[in-house]
Amino acid sequence: RRVHGGSITVAVLCVCFAMSRCSLDGRLFVYSRDPRLVAFDSDPTQENVVIFIGGLGDSLLALDYLAPLSMALRAERWAVIQVFLSSSHVGFGRRTLDDDVRELDSLVDYLFSERRVRPQLLGLMGHSTGCQDSVWYMKASRHQFDINFVILQAPVSDRDYLATLPDNQKWIDEAQQMVARHHKDHLMPVHAFWAPITAHRYLSLASRLQQDDMFSDDLTDEELTTVLGHMEVPCLILWSGRDEYVPDTVDGKSLAIRLANTMKHARVHLLTAANHSVSDVTDATEMTEEIVGFLCRIQVEAALGQQQY
Repeated sequence: RRVHGGSITVAVLCVCFAMSRCSLDGRLFVYSRDPRLVAFDSDPTQENVVIFIGGLGDSLLALDYLAPLSMALRAERWAVIQVFLSSSHVGFGRRTLDDDVRELDSLVDYLFSERRVRPQLLGLMGHSTGCQDSVWYMKASRHQFDINFVILQAPVSDRDYLATLPDNQKWIDEAQQMVARHHKDHLMPVHAFWAPITAHRYLSLASRLQQDDMFSDDLTDEELTTVLGHMEVPCLILWSGRDEYVPDTVDGKSLAIRLANTMKHARVHLLTAANHSVSDVTDATEMTEEIVGFLCRIQVEAALGQQQY
């Protein structure tokens, strides 16, 4: 099953992708009763856990690679827990990163107190805007010191992408006017965004150095340090070389390296041909192998009681 270096064979990965692109066995559970929120645990018997946080508009099994990745990691004695937040699906426009952190804290409370097997190694994997959640969690949560690692898949800038849209500045001006009138929690006009969104959240996504602005190309090294410098756990950045949400004017590889250099123990893996969601099987297989290798190193370091990542 294993090859040297701790990664599973390509043959096993191909079986995972062939069997499980659209379905996954596991346990659905309620981790918060007010509001009532659920999460899906791919294997409650495993003591090593990855919490997966999706991006804008995502829900459970939102990405093609999630079920095969969960299946492959189960073979390596890891569980993937997909979390449904109040901001999931189209709820993000009425929520903030602080809201997400509070709900993720509730999930971790549940995992430590009520899950069948208490996690021994626990980490976060964010996709897209879920990367912002992961970074903010490591700064603002009650359980930040219980997190052993972070994986950032497609940590791209919402601001950089929105700046390519023709009416973006118009909607920024509108949102700023709404905030000035003390209407920051009112919804923007229907044509401003593809989902209902408040003036406050629109500005967070679209304006410079607002809460969601963590990965923009024009941030200086000093600004990146302010945003990312607290990231001291091992971090794997999975950057897609053909991400459709990265403007052509941005050198994605160089930006990813800058992000990694701002953190204490981070490295970049470039998925040269991958799109934002890593929807191609070949790219997703490469990504899964990289994640498995990363998690194997985390396990070894934990067993040795040291961090050499």
